[in-house]
Amino acid sequence: MEPGRERMVEAFNTRAVQSFAYVYRDVTDADLERYVAFSESPAGRRYHEASVKGMDNVLARAGIQMGREFDALMREPARRS
Repeated sequence: MEPGRERMVEAFNTRAVQSFAYVYRDVTDADLERYVAFSESPAGRRYHEASVKGMDNVLARAGIQMGREFDALMREPARRS
């Protein structure tokens, strides 16, 4: 995957911008400006830092669980239909 990392990051960034534009399509410019102001404030920075840490934790645990379940499935004898 490493050789394709740059392309994957570029594709993800493009898709993320498209997704955010769609999700926030009904939000007014004034509301977005207030959100940006909050995000750049000390409280907003702490909020987003905690959110990212929480998401990292959840994704890591989900990945571990998925690996365990995949391992268990791979250890099951082949089923014939």
